[in-house]
Amino acid sequence: MHGLRHPFSGALYEPEENELVRVTTRAGQIGIYSKDGRRVSGDKIDVDPQMTGWIASKRGVHRMVNTASH
Repeated sequence: MHGLRHPFSGALYEPEENELVRVTTRAGQIGIYSKDGRRVSGDKIDVDPQMTGWIASKRGVHRMVNTASH
């Protein structure tokens, strides 16, 4: 698991390539959603657009991380 569980629904939100998010419900439904919460493929799930936006956003490298060693 490389994502976050939604605090209310329990759905798992995982980052995918091209700013997409894989959402898996506790019932096993799986859907791929865009950064703004629009369904791209898979099951139609009631997703949280705030979560999809946060999960899909690019992460910067912290200033204290030595990027030469990674």
